[in-house]
Amino acid sequence: MNRSMRNVVLLGLILLLGGLIGAGVTFGQGDRDSLFKFGTEEVSLRKEAPAEGVSRLRAEAGSMDIEIVPGASRDKIVASITGRASKKFLERIELDLEPDGDELLVKGGEDTGFSFGLNIVNVTMRIELPQRKFEELQADLGSGDLDADGIEVGKLTLKTGSGDIDLSSVQGGTISLRTGSGSIDGEQVRAEELTAKASSGDISLEDVGGALVLDTGSGSIRAEMDRLEQPVTASSGSGNVTIATQFAPESATVQYSTGSGRFRTDWSAGKGSEDSSATLVYGDGEVRVKLRAGSGNISLREK
Repeated sequence: MNRSMRNVVLLGLILLLGGLIGAGVTFGQGDRDSLFKFGTEEVSLRKEAPAEGVSRLRAEAGSMDIEIVPGASRDKIVASITGRASKKFLERIELDLEPDGDELLVKGGEDTGFSFGLNIVNVTMRIELPQRKFEELQADLGSGDLDADGIEVGKLTLKTGSGDIDLSSVQGGTISLRTGSGSIDGEQVRAEELTAKASSGDISLEDVGGALVLDTGSGSIRAEMDRLEQPVTASSGSGNVTIATQFAPESATVQYSTGSGRFRTDWSAGKGSEDSSATLVYGDGEVRVKLRAGSGNISLREK
């Protein structure tokens, strides 16, 4: 490469970097921790509120990740925000606990706005709850991941515009999970009714119990359970749908339809066919199961 060409390439790189800096690029959550650790300082905020009389909890955190876990305290709800951020943003990251009757609002904010330079904010909100059953718990994010582990709640509603949702060892009456762009994962989840919807992303539930309504516009669905004892509705616009059980269905009616895919079952005792659209009946057909894949395979399998 001659000197003139090297100068042209160097000028192009300088202009590209200058354009990014001039645009005030803000980096948020993700796998960028090590890459963007330079030029940042540690963030550590912590607040607590009495848990007595609180039966409902609502969390809002913009684009932060949220973790909801059992805490060590029996009588306090503890919230914290930790991570790293550019120095100029340290005073703009806020954490508030606002009680209102039997409800506690946990609110996290990161007002970065528009700013010249390389702007980095990578923080997580953690909420620690006393180990008892709460009546209702809600969390709403613009973009960020939502994790809940080891909690019991009557009604659980988790929503994120762009991020993953992950549940582990969760018990609930009604559980509603929704993400615009991200995956939904659950392990050892028990509910009377669980609804999971993703506009674009996979839904995977392992060792799940309860009536299920699962829907994704673009992604695969997989639900694993011991027995098919509760109603299941699973629909994917583009992706595979798999229901896996340890034991064969004893009394279920399985309706399935796939536009451009195949149907497979490991439980051949059902009365019916294995065409792309049909109904299988096991025993008396009491449990209703509806499976649909616009473009993908459908499987009723042994796990």
